[in-house]
Amino acid sequence: MNIFQLELFPEEVEKIDLTTPKIQCLLSSLHSCSGAKERWSARKQQGLTDRELEAAIAYEFGIWGGSTHPFSHTHKGGKQPKFWLGDDWIHGKPTFQGRELIDLVRKLLDIP
Repeated sequence: MNIFQLELFPEEVEKIDLTTPKIQCLLSSLHSCSGAKERWSARKQQGLTDRELEAAIAYEFGIWGGSTHPFSHTHKGGKQPKFWLGDDWIHGKPTFQGRELIDLVRKLLDIP
């Protein structure tokens, strides 16, 4: 028996269900401007700090926007980008913001 056995899969990586409305709409918001796919590809190649990623999310969200496809959702850029699923964006708490938004986008788009 080898005491120094190599552990190939040290931890399970949490998988994200890409079919949920929240994730579909967030991806839509992150790609709502022309050229977004190419910009995200370049960002993936270079890697981003958390601040750089937050700025990139804000850039792609723009000042304010949203859509009703695939479900109603709204996004806001600026210094603190936010994302809402549904119609309660005026008074409702954002679905994703801050650290949760940054970590989720990093995982979704595989940005180192």
